[in-house]
Amino acid sequence: MSCFGYDELISLQGRAREAGEINKSLLTLGRINQKMMKSAVMKDLYYEIDRLKQGMR
Repeated sequence: MSCFGYDELISLQGRAREAGEINKSLLTLGRINQKMMKSAVMKDLYYEIDRLKQGMR
């Protein structure tokens, strides 16, 4: 026999679903952050390459 009542199980199920949605959101934010960091690094590299090219002229 379960130690939880029906209402408690429904509440737990809702919280578990909400936790899953939060987890998905955090994973998405992590991916976005990685892409933004890569983009910033690439901009810095292109800037540095252009600066070095100018120094060679």
